[in-house]
Amino acid sequence: MSADSSFLQDLGRRLGETAWSTLWILGVLGLPALACCIVLHALAWWQSRRLVEAFGWRGLLLTGWLGVPVHELSHAVAALLFGHEIREIRLFKPDPSTGQLGYVDHSYNPRNPYAAILGNAVIPMAPFFGGAVAIVLLTLLIQPQLAPPGRPADGAIAPTPASALGDPAYYGPLLEQTWSSLSRAAEAIRAHALWRKWSFYAYLYAVFCVAMHLAPSRTDFKNFWTPALVVFLLLFLANFTARLVRDVTGPVIGYLWPAMLAITGLLSFATVVSLAGSACVTLLTLLLGKRAD
Repeated sequence: MSADSSFLQDLGRRLGETAWSTLWILGVLGLPALACCIVLHALAWWQSRRLVEAFGWRGLLLTGWLGVPVHELSHAVAALLFGHEIREIRLFKPDPSTGQLGYVDHSYNPRNPYAAILGNAVIPMAPFFGGAVAIVLLTLLIQPQLAPPGRPADGAIAPTPASALGDPAYYGPLLEQTWSSLSRAAEAIRAHALWRKWSFYAYLYAVFCVAMHLAPSRTDFKNFWTPALVVFLLLFLANFTARLVRDVTGPVIGYLWPAMLAITGLLSFATVVSLAGSACVTLLTLLLGKRAD
């Protein structure tokens, strides 16, 4: 075998391993949150449809008055952070003719890679993070008893080796942490008898409003896919370079794992609240529909 052939085979192997490693890092860290986002998006579509059928277009205002400003403000903050210029912003301006509830009109210099690539990749996803922050703030302000605990002590969550990434049991700690978060919230509700307080139901309603507008809309993804692909290629190149020294898949996931556990627990709670809220919306619209008949 010639030296050139051996070099090409080794390069191909390294490129394949790097692509697989990069996909695993993004998948393991992002897939649970993405699953919650998909569920929340589906619930938002369902409750919006039911509300419009029962109350007309104004039915969207039931959750939009709070969720839409959080959604649009998230876009605005991300746009500013990534060097975009905001030309016009309407945090909440319902328009029956277009169905639009709010918008952020922003522009950027296409020659600025920070704004054009990173900005256009992050800005569409900003409501996802802004909504999570809003839910945390609502919890701290209205129901601090439900606030998640601080960061685990060092060594509480050990880094996961790369060899475990292909094992379905790897998701066991994530499921256990998610269940633990929900169980802790249920125990706090019972211990403090929160169901007897009106502020608890106001809190659930506020979380429901935010969660129903947490997922990015179709319009948000207009300029997303090309920058996202570029970001993936940059991560791929960074991973390829780092792997020339050592396999970084396990250490990267292990380092980011505690934050991912916290975010997934929060989004799981928001999903449970949204499921309950959507069930209430469905029941309400069904009852109103029967009365109308």
